[in-house]
Amino acid sequence: MTKTFKFIHVMILFLSLFFVAESFFVDTPCKIDEDCPQFQRPWSQIVKYYCIADQCFYYIKHIK
Repeated sequence: MTKTFKFIHVMILFLSLFFVAESFFVDTPCKIDEDCPQFQRPWSQIVKYYCIADQCFYYIKHIK
């Protein structure tokens, strides 16, 4: 039981580091939305990048 809990905890920490590292790609200059990085990943349907004031920002859609 504790090994399972530790494994889940480590996986959550590992995945959270990955999401934080990916957010550093957002500081790229842009003119239009297509200049921002677009990733083909399973969660690409819930994360969308937009160009606002010549900077790329990402928006996370809330799942209902």
